[in-house]
Amino acid sequence: MLKTFKRNTRKTRVNRFNFMSGVKLAIIIAVATQTMVIGQTVPLSAFQARTQAGKSGLSLPYRIFVPKNYDSAKRYPLVLCLHGVGESGTDNAKQVTAYQLAPLWAADSNQSKHPSFVVAPQCPVGNSWSNMGAPIASRSIANTAQVVLEILDSLGREFNLDPDRIYIAGLSLGGYGTWEMIERFPGRFAAAVPICGGGDTASAARIKNVPIWAFHGDADPTVPVANSRNMIAAIRKAGGSPKYTEFPGVGHNSWVNALKEPSLPEWVFSQALATTSVLPPRRAAAISLILIQGEGLHVRIDGRRSADSRANELGFRVPGSLFQTGNPILRE
Repeated sequence: MLKTFKRNTRKTRVNRFNFMSGVKLAIIIAVATQTMVIGQTVPLSAFQARTQAGKSGLSLPYRIFVPKNYDSAKRYPLVLCLHGVGESGTDNAKQVTAYQLAPLWAADSNQSKHPSFVVAPQCPVGNSWSNMGAPIASRSIANTAQVVLEILDSLGREFNLDPDRIYIAGLSLGGYGTWEMIERFPGRFAAAVPICGGGDTASAARIKNVPIWAFHGDADPTVPVANSRNMIAAIRKAGGSPKYTEFPGVGHNSWVNALKEPSLPEWVFSQALATTSVLPPRRAAAISLILIQGEGLHVRIDGRRSADSRANELGFRVPGSLFQTGNPILRE
C-alpha cells in the first residue's frame, strides 16, 4: 500500500511537472506567436536603418519607414517617435521592436488610409531627449533633440514632406521630449502625443493652441501622474483645449493602453498646421522675413531683427513653408 502511494505520488509529481511545463511552453509559444504576427505586420526590416551625423559631433542612429509606392509628386505627413529610456542604445532596433510606438503608424491599417513617413531615432545610453529641470527658457536644447531636428531637415530635403503635417509622439523619456519639442517649436508640429511624461508649465501659454492628446496612468511609480495633470491644467488655464486620458490603476506602462486607443491615429492625422493657429493671440505686429546672404533667414518683428536665424524657434511659421534649422530655407 505504501509503495503504491509513493509510486502514485511520484506519478502525480511527474504529471504536475509535465502540466506546468506544458503551460510554460504554451505561454512561450503564445508570446512568440504574437511577436511573429506583429513582426509579419510591420517587420523591423520595413524601417530603413540610417545614422545622422549631427553638427555638434553627436551621431544618432534612426529608423525610417517610407510609405509604399512613394510618389515624389505628392506631399506626405511624418510621425516622429521618441522612445523611452529602456530603448536607449546604439543597436538601432529596440526603439522600434520594444513597443508599438513606431509600428502603430506604419501598420497597414493606418498606411492604407494615411500614407506617411515614420521616423524613430535612438537616444544614446545616459542621454535624454530633453534637458529636464529648470524652466525651458533658461536652458539650452539637448544635443539629441538638435540632431533629431537635423534628421527632419535632411528628410525634408530628400522627400516631399508636408510641413503642415509633422506629428510627434513619445513615451516616458520620449514623453518629456515630446513636451519639450512643442514647447520650443510650437509652430513645427501639427499634433503631439506625450505619454507618461512631463513638461514646463511656464510654457503653457506658448503651446495652448497645439493639438495635444496626453496619456498617463494614475498609479505610475516612475513618472508622477501629477506631471501630466499639471501640464494639462496649465494649458487649460491658459485657454487651450488639450485632450487628456488617465488610466485608473495603470502604472508606468500606460503606453500599452494609449497605443490601443482606437481613435488616436484618426485624431492625429486629422490635425494640420494650415487649419490650426499655433500662436496665442497677441497684439498686431509687423512681421517680415529677410534672407541675408551668408546668414540665412532672419525675421523682423516690428522692425527688430531676430538674433536667431532659425525662424521656427520664434514660435511661428508661414503656411506652406518649411523652416530648416542650421541653414534655413523656404520651400514653396
